Amino acid sequence: MNPSNFGMNISLGNSWLSKACWAWGVVFSLSAGPCFGQQQEYTIDDIKTFPINVFQPDFEDSILVLYLEQDADGFIWIGTDHGLFRFDGYRFIQYKHDASDEHSLVDDVVSTIHFDQAGRLWVGSNKGLQRYRAESDDFERIEIYFDKAAGREPFVVKRIAEDSHGRIYLATLGGGVKVLDAESQ
Repeated sequence: MNPSNFGMNISLGNSWLSKACWAWGVVFSLSAGPCFGQQQEYTIDDIKTFPINVFQPDFEDSILVLYLEQDADGFIWIGTDHGLFRFDGYRFIQYKHDASDEHSLVDDVVSTIHFDQAGRLWVGSNKGLQRYRAESDDFERIEIYFDKAAGREPFVVKRIAEDSHGRIYLATLGGGVKVLDAESQ
């Protein structure tokens, strides 16, 4: 048995081509080894950015991205100061406030988003809380107010979290932490 073929019945022959192929195979195997199973390091130059007009070609001002979240279907949801965007890998869909539509966003400044255990999207803004309704592709307003001497005002929702029992926690500006039962909403 030939020790160079590790017990397999392989004949490389003595041609220069077969020796060159074998040598390149060894070189490739040795050089490719460190590439597999190791963490890739990136520099700031490696980060790709989308130009503003990828969101909306007619935007003249810049968009402030406030929050990013990916859903179970792979969509990227982006909370901005110009509404909420959904990115499917090819195109963006923008959701904005429309005063004539009670199921539009309540405010264009989307400060936070959260997917609960059931996969529902919650949206926090400067004018309250909403939940996305996928079946109708719109939003349901969740009424959470605190009384002020000047009247009822919605909470400014800064962050949304959830515990293992499905309770939704809202970090609000000026109203502390509010707790909701997601199933009763």
